[in-house]
Amino acid sequence: VLKLRGAYDPKRFYKGNDGKKLPKYFQMGTVVEGATDYGVPEARLTQRERKNTLAEEILHDANIAAYRKRKFQQLQSEKAPRKIKRGKVEAKKKKKHKKL
Repeated sequence: VLKLRGAYDPKRFYKGNDGKKLPKYFQMGTVVEGATDYGVPEARLTQRERKNTLAEEILHDANIAAYRKRKFQQLQSEKAPRKIKRGKVEAKKKKKHKKL
């Protein structure tokens, strides 16, 4: 998910990395919220919004989900006229065969 994060929001810039291999040094851990986040309830994630992994959090994010739906609808609308044209042509052929 981290390697494909640029596909979720193309307007956002992410520094490029070599995706073919793992980095030489890396660490795993948990994200600890800062002290400033405790003062503003809107800035914090609720217990229900927190997921087990970062990938689950990204996939369940409302903004990203809205972007995915919008892009899917856009792709469907681009491909739909071609399908309708093919369907009409096939339907006309079937009607001609039934009349004979």
